[in-house]
Amino acid sequence: MRYLNGLRSSRKLEKECFRNIEMQWLLEDIRPNYHSISDFRKNNPAALKTCSNSLSFSERCRFNSRGNHCY
Repeated sequence: MRYLNGLRSSRKLEKECFRNIEMQWLLEDIRPNYHSISDFRKNNPAALKTCSNSLSFSERCRFNSRGNHCY
């Protein structure tokens, strides 16, 4: 989600957690600071890569009237 919205820095993600109502709902009103976000990204590279790969695949898939079409 963050890359789709052009947010790459931990400080910008922190601001988005306070500003964006959808983010507040997704995070159940938990508002992490930039240091916590940065530590999570540093400590969980494999999980983030998996999420990134899943998003990449879903971006390549298009839904049409006959079902899913992936290329």
